[in-house]
Amino acid sequence: MKKIGVVLSGCGVYDGAESPEAVLTRLANARRGGLA
Repeated sequence: MKKIGVVLSGCGVYDGAESPEAVLTRLANARRGGLA
């Protein structure tokens, strides 16, 4: 498995990573053999 880093940043209501984006990014990386 490849190790992958994901940086989530931002603050406020409309400026930052939303939870569905973070979860789907993690899922996509896992499906491609990554470990985040």
